[in-house]
Amino acid sequence: MYSVSSTSPHGDGPENLEAVPPPDSQTLTVLEWPFIHDQLLDRCCTLYGQEAWQQQTFLDARTSVSQRLAEVAALEVLVTRYNPPEVDLLSVPDIRPGLARVAKGDVFGLDEIKSLLKTLDGGLEFIQHLVRGLAKEPQLTVLAPLLKQIPDMQPVSDYLAEKMDVDGELLDTASEALAKLSQRLRQETQHVRKHMQNLLNQPNISKALQDPVVTERSGRYVLPVKVAFKTLVPGIVHGDSASGSTLF
Repeated sequence: MYSVSSTSPHGDGPENLEAVPPPDSQTLTVLEWPFIHDQLLDRCCTLYGQEAWQQQTFLDARTSVSQRLAEVAALEVLVTRYNPPEVDLLSVPDIRPGLARVAKGDVFGLDEIKSLLKTLDGGLEFIQHLVRGLAKEPQLTVLAPLLKQIPDMQPVSDYLAEKMDVDGELLDTASEALAKLSQRLRQETQHVRKHMQNLLNQPNISKALQDPVVTERSGRYVLPVKVAFKTLVPGIVHGDSASGSTLF
C-alpha cells in the first residue's frame, strides 16, 4: 500500500509530495526494467538473495528511496575499497526446510547440521567483513542500522562447532545421552567380536570356514562359511560370495 498524503486540519491542504506513485507499464518498458531485474537476479549469489530480490517491491516514499540509494552508495564504497571475503556463497545450502521441521518438533540429521554450520559460518564471515570495513569508514553511518537488524548467530555457530570433529562428524561428547550410547555401542561391539573370535577357535567351526577370519559386511560382523559346511555354524546367513561357494 502506498503512503496516504497528509492534508491540513481542514482537509483542503495540498497532497504530500513525499509519496511516490508506482511506475506504470510504459515507464517500466522505457527503463528496460525486465532486463535490469533479470540481470540483478543473475548476480544474486544465494537462493536466499534470489528470493529476496524477487519479492522486492517499488518503494513508495521519497525518503525511502533516498535512504536506499545512500545504503547502496555506502556498500559500493566498501566493495570497492575492500575485497569481499573468500566465501563460496554459491554453495551455501538452503537450510529452511530443516528449520521448518525442527520448528514443529523434529530434529536435524547430521548432514543438515553440517549445512546449518556451513550457512552460519559463511554468513558470519561476510558480516564480519562488513563490520571491519565500517570500522575503517566511520562516515558510512547509514549502514549501521542494517547491521543492528542482524541477530548475533556467533554463539550458535560456536556451539555447533564444539560438537563436531575436524571431519565434520558428530563427537561422542556432543551430549551426555550420545556419550552413553557410544560407550554402549563400543562395549557391545567388543562383546560380539570376542564371541566371533571364540567361534574361530572351535575345531568343528574352523574347518567349516573358507578363511579363519572375522570380516564385515553391511555393518555386520560375519564369518566366511563354506556352503558344504553351513549346518555346522549357528547363525543367520546375511549374504554369499560372487561364486556362491561362501556364505556369510
